[in-house]
Amino acid sequence: MGTHQIMLVILSVVLVGVAVALGIFIFQNQSQNTNRQLLVNDLNFLGTEALRFWRTPPSMGGGAPDINSQDQEKLEFYLHWAGNTNQTASGTYTIQAYDDGRIIVVGTGTEVGNDNTNPVRAILTVSTRTDTLMRITLEN
Repeated sequence: MGTHQIMLVILSVVLVGVAVALGIFIFQNQSQNTNRQLLVNDLNFLGTEALRFWRTPPSMGGGAPDINSQDQEKLEFYLHWAGNTNQTASGTYTIQAYDDGRIIVVGTGTEVGNDNTNPVRAILTVSTRTDTLMRITLEN
């Protein structure tokens, strides 16, 4: 085998290695973004359902006109949750705060986030006492 042929083999091996590494990077980045979008979608749905719960009269199975701690179990039942935590294929959702006219739900994803250590996280804040009824914040 001549020197020219050996150099072509080495070049081919390097190009295949770079292509595989690039493919892995693109797939990992895409799965991270997909998980982040799924978290936001689920939190948006949860926020909409929570607002619907508070706007439904208590006589029809809804909550009070304002968010208070006595309604947390009713909301969990309304959302079909067992306790204050729910898990789906895209992540785990936990009610962190439920009082003073607001509810905070933290969604923790299944993929590693931008810092390459902690999972993807998004926070939903629903408030009946501000102009912004619903806000979703991405953390990682």
